[in-house]
Amino acid sequence: MGGARFYKYRNTLYGFNGFLGHCTGYYDGNGDFVEDRDTGTPQYPCFDTRILDDEKENTGQSFKVNLSYTIDDDKMVYATFSQGFRPGGVNRARVPGIPSYEEDFVDNYEIGWKTTWMDNRLRFNGAVYYVEWSDVQLGVLDFAVSNLTIIRNAGNSRTYGAEFDLVFAATENLTLSMSGSYNDAKLTTAYENRYEDDGDTVIETIAPAGTRMPFVPEFQFTAIARYEAEVGNLPGFLQAAYSYTGYSWNNLDISLREKQHAYGLLNLSAGVSGDNWTFSVFADNVTDTRAEIAKYYPGYPSELDTTTSTNRPRTIGARFGQKF
Repeated sequence: MGGARFYKYRNTLYGFNGFLGHCTGYYDGNGDFVEDRDTGTPQYPCFDTRILDDEKENTGQSFKVNLSYTIDDDKMVYATFSQGFRPGGVNRARVPGIPSYEEDFVDNYEIGWKTTWMDNRLRFNGAVYYVEWSDVQLGVLDFAVSNLTIIRNAGNSRTYGAEFDLVFAATENLTLSMSGSYNDAKLTTAYENRYEDDGDTVIETIAPAGTRMPFVPEFQFTAIARYEAEVGNLPGFLQAAYSYTGYSWNNLDISLREKQHAYGLLNLSAGVSGDNWTFSVFADNVTDTRAEIAKYYPGYPSELDTTTSTNRPRTIGARFGQKF
């Protein structure tokens, strides 16, 4: 099985980014804009300031190939090669000299399996994969350049990974399940910033090759135990779920990045149901863990404005549902 996708795009941007002063002035006899913040008048629309006018266009294609083999009624294996891309575009920079950004591409190589065992009491699915990411598009906030996010191409990266999904019907009442993943995602080329200084090209290394990619924990897993039995004459359940997320980094820039610490979360629930209603009680985040989901750098040095997104604190409650 296979497929192909052909694409053509054209992104254009006209105007300015900044304050009203950037388009306060007048148009001369040649139709050229002359900035005059003291005696000029605001121009609407504020085009032809020569700050942002740009376009990005290209054509290309991506492909997908999938092969599968059924070993027997309970087992199959597959191999997949797939490609993806994001179009390039134009940055809304307040200063000149900020380039547009190119497309980025992903090549994914994957081998996987889907199996059942023990008369369908045990299900075991999984995959191993290798991902090549070229010309990585990365959002950067730098108020010296723009009050909006700038997109840069941050070089190339690769990921070695594996994932699995395991479900076991231990008894007629008890089901145990577990899923997890491992991802080793790193730059394969340096992430660099190039600029002109007195006619010379300066190359600044923001992150060297081998730097771990941001927001990608190496290890993640979830384990669930669910026991189902009748309560009186009503079907009921008890469930415990635990999830673990390994540490990650919040930024690719090694001068700004901070570690987001690993965390584990435990949720408990129990309930009963009738013909057209359900009732359950729950305790989420039983250990009252404060997970560091994301740390945000505001674009300028500031301890006050640097924020951390976290999860909800311990939450205990009840739910009732009714079908009409």
